[in-house]
Amino acid sequence: VNDAAAQAIFTLVDGLRDRNGADLDVLHDGRVPADADQPAANFFLARGSAGARLTIDLGKVTPVQSVATYSWHAGVRAPQVYSVYAAAGVEEKFNAAPKRDVDPLSCGWRLLAKVDTRPKNGDPGGQHGVSIDAGTTPERIRHLLFDIRPASERDPFGQTFFSEIDVIEAGGPELRRIKPPEKVLKTFPGVDGRATFVVDATDAPDLAEWAEQKLIPVVQE
Repeated sequence: VNDAAAQAIFTLVDGLRDRNGADLDVLHDGRVPADADQPAANFFLARGSAGARLTIDLGKVTPVQSVATYSWHAGVRAPQVYSVYAAAGVEEKFNAAPKRDVDPLSCGWRLLAKVDTRPKNGDPGGQHGVSIDAGTTPERIRHLLFDIRPASERDPFGQTFFSEIDVIEAGGPELRRIKPPEKVLKTFPGVDGRATFVVDATDAPDLAEWAEQKLIPVVQE
């Protein structure tokens, strides 16, 4: 899979993550949640956060074709609101970890894009995907800086459920987009014929056989 961020260093340089969610590793593990409300499969900021800054160090200057971000939630935590900056790391007065009170443009960064996927009308929930394309001339980047804002400034829980951040290298292997895992569901009858039991092993398919052989007999009893 062509993702220069897979082995990159992710750092939260300003802001607080919500401890009910996953740590930064979930953003570059090549996986996405199995459903719309799965905190442990997403990175998100703490309740009431006004924003945060997240940096990615690719380890070396890399020709980047595009940067993609993914999020998923049933409600207000789905949309993405952020500005993303880039740098090679050799710029004059370069600051690799500017806090939120520092203008990135003043310390060697350049603005790539401003992102806001909030709908003007209707339900904000669902799957949100953003792709920032460099066009015909790849960006030569080592560092990325995400200046993240809440998806809702009126709701203290309005912090985006970020699932994945991919950095696509120009001229790299053929791109294969990540897909949600297929559901692993199996229905079993109750011993009295009036009830049924459903085992959902989507998050742990290796336990499906154990559930059928060991768990279901206990449940039926």
